[in-house]
Amino acid sequence: MPGVCESTRLSGNGVPARGVVPREVALWVLAAVVLLALGLHFHGLRVFNDSYHYLSEAENIRAGNGFTTSIIHYDVERRTGRVPAPMTTYPFGYPLLIAAANVAGLPFETGAVLWSGLAYLGLVLLVWTGARLLEFGPVSTRIALAATVLSSWGLLWGVSMMTEALFTAVSTAAVLLIVRHEKAALSSPPRYRPGLLLAANLLVVAAYTIRYAGLFLFLALLLYFGARYLFARTADNLRSIALAGVSGAIIGALIWRNILITGTWRGGNDKEIYEGVAFMASRLVVSLYGLLVGGATSTLIQAAVAASGLLLLVAVALLWRSRSSLGAPRLLFFPCLYLAVYSAAMVYTGAFTVIQLNPRYLYPLLPLLALVGVKLAATAWPGLPSKPARLAFTAAVALFLAACGSGNLLRMFQPYFKPFHVQIAPWMDEPTPSGESMREWIERHADPGEILAATRGNATSYLLRRPILSLASQSTSSQVWDEEAVRSAMDAYGARFLILYPTLYQIEYEQAPLFSEVLAGRVPAWLGVATRTPNIVVLEVRTPSSGPQRQSSARPPGFAGLGR
Repeated sequence: MPGVCESTRLSGNGVPARGVVPREVALWVLAAVVLLALGLHFHGLRVFNDSYHYLSEAENIRAGNGFTTSIIHYDVERRTGRVPAPMTTYPFGYPLLIAAANVAGLPFETGAVLWSGLAYLGLVLLVWTGARLLEFGPVSTRIALAATVLSSWGLLWGVSMMTEALFTAVSTAAVLLIVRHEKAALSSPPRYRPGLLLAANLLVVAAYTIRYAGLFLFLALLLYFGARYLFARTADNLRSIALAGVSGAIIGALIWRNILITGTWRGGNDKEIYEGVAFMASRLVVSLYGLLVGGATSTLIQAAVAASGLLLLVAVALLWRSRSSLGAPRLLFFPCLYLAVYSAAMVYTGAFTVIQLNPRYLYPLLPLLALVGVKLAATAWPGLPSKPARLAFTAAVALFLAACGSGNLLRMFQPYFKPFHVQIAPWMDEPTPSGESMREWIERHADPGEILAATRGNATSYLLRRPILSLASQSTSSQVWDEEAVRSAMDAYGARFLILYPTLYQIEYEQAPLFSEVLAGRVPAWLGVATRTPNIVVLEVRTPSSGPQRQSSARPPGFAGLGR
């Protein structure tokens, strides 16, 4: 496999080759910028269900309401009985950055995507830095860069109002700082770099405030330096554990906040389920495959990946028969430990929480998978004992790279589903029996800042720029929306209107007896049809119960809306 094992090659003056020069890296960054522009052209600003919550919290931060959300969607928020409710299901780091961008004059949506795009571009520099730390040659570096820049998942998250790209960049930076510290410790003479460890620990905290999966990074850090101290009880290893205690204390304080507000350290996602560890382990493998091939489903690509796997097994078998060792460098120990801890934690999370394991949740590992995979391939090559082994290994790597590359390129600009607010936006402009649009009818009959109840509450809140009591499906909620539950929730929040979308398939309608009854024309006596269009039904409470109504005095932020 010529060129891939260049990490030991020397330049003409006897200095180890440094791989790709900064001028070429600038071209990779430029290529990433072009891809972002194309992604925005073909996909627009990508919005997911989580995005609505990030934007709501960002607007509440700007309105002076703290880390709260005006979308009462999850059980932990609904139990507070407040509008806006404390947001604990998602960490506050990303909304805080969105709010900061808004302070600088950017619309909330633009700020959200700006952070994602910058993170996607930053990964180019981080992978290049990792390649230099691991002493890659030019070809090895280009393979790692291509795996990062040409990932269809990377491009998707780079144009999305989601945390994936930002979390990936921050967690990768933390891992590379640990690698840099370890490289200094292995130098001659050894150097202990507490500043690097402190910076890494602060990045671990930052990762946790962006996604709770940052806890997996902290666990890997603690395991790594704890194991080192057990094997060598040196003052440096003890100081490393003490520095890890800094990030541990901050993360612990944030976990304690979740416990105080919600009663659970997770902050949300507290619905009890069990999918089975073995089943989730198989989902991990499938998700990893989907991550590497960009989500492509081509049979030809599947066959190519399978063939490359068989060839790789042949090469590994020949390597083992020759009694050769892979000789993984020590600098890979911590990245590999993090990959293992993160993967095991995601299997556990998928088995015991409502989170569905898929390539999205493995994307934060992609840059490290590229760096570790290329380094292991370059390290294994010299140990291959024969020409057949080298041919099998080279063919396996080439076939695998071709399959992954073609899969990502094929998937990169294929259309994705429309966000829910885009689907229902035209329906809000449909005329009601009174002649005005549904949006105008709601604005005329609902007081400013008044909370509404709705299915698809996330998207409805975003469209109408109102607080919403979102009647979530049982995929994320333990609540069964029968008549008593809906009435109790609407009374508790003082919601007079309930919005349903009869033509938009929603699992809530299959799981919620009241919704099915209403759509079948059997409306309970305490509700009445206030107005309707072919795609939207608005029900109004006719006889509210005498129970207490909980309203908030917080300033309603309202959403800026796309294009504003």
